[in-house]
Amino acid sequence: MKKVLVILLVSAFVSAFAFADGITFGGWGRSGYVFQGGTGPDQVGTFPSWAAGSRVGLSVHGASANVGFDVDWFSAGAQPQIGDNARVWVKPATWLRFDFGKAQIDDLRGKVGDDWGDSLPSYLSIYSAAGDNDGIFTRFYPSQGFVLSLTPVEGLFIGAALDSNKLDSNGNATPAAAIAGIQVGAGYTIKDIGQVRVQYIGYSYATGNYVYGAPGLDPKTGQLVQTKNPVLAKSNSYIQAAFALTAVKNLTIDLGTKIPVDTSAQATPDSSKVALGVAYGADGMNLTLRAVTLIGSNVGFGVSLDGNFAVAKPLSIGAKVSYNGEAKDGLDASGNHVGGLDLSPYALLNYSNGTLGLGFVYHIDTSKLVGNATAGNTWSIPFWSEFSF
Repeated sequence: MKKVLVILLVSAFVSAFAFADGITFGGWGRSGYVFQGGTGPDQVGTFPSWAAGSRVGLSVHGASANVGFDVDWFSAGAQPQIGDNARVWVKPATWLRFDFGKAQIDDLRGKVGDDWGDSLPSYLSIYSAAGDNDGIFTRFYPSQGFVLSLTPVEGLFIGAALDSNKLDSNGNATPAAAIAGIQVGAGYTIKDIGQVRVQYIGYSYATGNYVYGAPGLDPKTGQLVQTKNPVLAKSNSYIQAAFALTAVKNLTIDLGTKIPVDTSAQATPDSSKVALGVAYGADGMNLTLRAVTLIGSNVGFGVSLDGNFAVAKPLSIGAKVSYNGEAKDGLDASGNHVGGLDLSPYALLNYSNGTLGLGFVYHIDTSKLVGNATAGNTWSIPFWSEFSF
């Protein structure tokens, strides 16, 4: 009886929203299954790895002329939780907007991403540093804070974000820490040409590792305990600049750079990064090129080329070739092999609100070429689906 009452209450709640003026619903999700092997026992798994193997999301949006909200829920193979947005926005004027809460603002974000690469586990496709849109230009995305957006003249966007989760060197969320971690940027869209953007991303402190104290007896329990004290590490601050060219029909070229401001406190200084994205789509054909290079203490290069074309509705076939040479010696900071060449043919069934995909990924571990005797090639067969409403 209780379950019936709960269902009726939820149905009434949703129905009330569905017929309310200005309320809309949406959804997005991605889930896949993968067979893999090559360097050890064959295995199976699920992806995307960043969503515990499955992401199914529901979003609700409300908007009037001056006030609105956006909230996303998703299940990542577990209990539902808040997704990308949980915000209330207010527009006191047509050129002024405030977003409070957890908010994604994408007016300046990179224009070209590597969607299929992001849909696979990170080790199956090009190391996504060359992949997502933020690699070219980072979006505004406070987890708990607010974003100020200004559009004083046509084509000009100015934004600033403060996040209450920024910490100082003592691990406290103070006003000074929030200001030190500020993100402020601007972009100008030149009609029929493209968009130029620049921004500053501040620094913060986060737990890097731990120092353990001497063992001792807990006076309450009498048990032997050892204190675990976090050591805070300072993240760098950055300047980013980018230009997206959209003058040619069906073609977008976006080039961005990310330069660390102060590396003096870092044992291994951050590298500068230059990232390029090129996307073309016409007559049932889609091509995406992504490239990134690191310049500094860690020198490397990554590139991916992905192309597919429509054979007959709903079938498309494609292939992706990607190379990752991030680390100078083929190892990351944890000693894991990262160098590699991926060869990935795939097929898609594209529908109006979703996709079914099947692929094959053969990963050639190029770190063996620089003396890593334990390096080995791997294969994977990913099978996945995605929806969007």
